[in-house]
Amino acid sequence: MKSMELGVLLIAVLLSAIAIAPLVSADEKNITINITYPEEGDTFYNDVQPAFIFVQGIIDAPQGIRNVSITNGVNESGYGEVICGGNYSTHFDLSCKIFMTDHVTITVEDKLGFIGTERRNFTNYGGPPPPGTIWVTGRIVDSKGKPIPNASVIFETIGKNYHVTATTESGADGLYKMKKALGFNQRITVRKEGYQTFVREVSFVPYDNQFIITLEPQGTSVPGFTLVSAISAILVSLFLVITTRRIR
Repeated sequence: MKSMELGVLLIAVLLSAIAIAPLVSADEKNITINITYPEEGDTFYNDVQPAFIFVQGIIDAPQGIRNVSITNGVNESGYGEVICGGNYSTHFDLSCKIFMTDHVTITVEDKLGFIGTERRNFTNYGGPPPPGTIWVTGRIVDSKGKPIPNASVIFETIGKNYHVTATTESGADGLYKMKKALGFNQRITVRKEGYQTFVREVSFVPYDNQFIITLEPQGTSVPGFTLVSAISAILVSLFLVITTRRIR
């Protein structure tokens, strides 16, 4: 009898575990957040402050959506959190206005209490944008004209309220292409191990720019100062010392 009661008890426990298991194993992966705007790494320029951004996306939660909010880390201004929408179901098309900083985080809670989050990071500059995108092609070579592969090429646009950087790399043939640099006036920096760092301020036009960059090896002697000139300088110094002693 006792064994039968024990068996019934074990079956009841097993059935309870099976019933609870789906709830225990459920997590935020059941909540899908697809942010369609802004994209990761976007750059924005704003003449008017404060500036706002409309965050857009698609949210799905099979258990039903209880709450959708967007935060950007700003609390004291009153724009730190915005509740978006109402009358949720299992699907929600998000379009919500929030104060622009440098990121937004969407938080979704479903009706079972599970929470999913998604974040977008971007750059926000106060002031007008720089001139449009320029296209530059060129080659990185050494002092003998041989191509230098895998050199890091950095374009920088520096203004009063912005500092935009675009990076590319030279290929096996030393060629590089830059199609995303903003602004006609660029500071170009090229780095490659074993070579001196190249830095130059250059002005471009929107298209058809070609710029060949020559890198000098590290340890290159100062122009005009060779081993022969160094020995000559030492001999001259010794001659002057000997002549001075004889005169005395």
